[in-house]
Amino acid sequence: MHRLRRAVGPLIPLIVIMVAAIVVAAVPALREFFSRESLSAFLERAGFWGPVAFALMMALAIVVSPIPNVPISAVLGMTYGAFFGSVIAVAGASVGAAAAFWIARRFGKEAIHALAGRPVHFCDGCSARTLSVLVFAARLIPIVSFDMVSYGAGLSRMRFWSFILWTFLGMIPWTWFYTSFGSAVLDKPVLAAVLGVVLAIAVLLLPALVRRYNPFGLRRIMMEGEDTNDPSTR
Repeated sequence: MHRLRRAVGPLIPLIVIMVAAIVVAAVPALREFFSRESLSAFLERAGFWGPVAFALMMALAIVVSPIPNVPISAVLGMTYGAFFGSVIAVAGASVGAAAAFWIARRFGKEAIHALAGRPVHFCDGCSARTLSVLVFAARLIPIVSFDMVSYGAGLSRMRFWSFILWTFLGMIPWTWFYTSFGSAVLDKPVLAAVLGVVLAIAVLLLPALVRRYNPFGLRRIMMEGEDTNDPSTR
């Protein structure tokens, strides 16, 4: 049961998006509400505060572990398009990562344990260069917990601006992918389905590759919160 939960867990945000897309396509009232015309009217009414609200939601999703950020990125793509949706998502996620880093550095392991609900470790004793590579690599792998990396980096001796730089660069590819998926849902459902399949394969395949080859020492970070008595996690 534990292994099943571990395998299916990363797919939950994708499943939520796919189910929501199917429901929107099947219900005429929802399909009309999420049309380009309705979204354009929403953007006009929201003005400056629309992107700000979405960015704050992204930031909150990083600081508070149970909140998934993938659906928010997809909705941003649906609402603002892949490019501007990515800009908003990256900005919000950067703010959230910075907040998590600062909270960890200011309040320490016990506070983060209470906030995250599990102990956090992040390459204790690693050099500054190794920490930078580790953060960048972790951002490039969608199944590595974004918030755990941010908290863990704050507990390490990594410099704040180095953390922000490598976080920013590392999150761009997958954020673009999520917002592109969301943008395609309205106008290109076939493309959205293909992107969804690619994401599902990546989420299922990457954990196995990380466990087998442990690139950049990511296995330990990915296993945060898993059963350490399970031989497969060692």
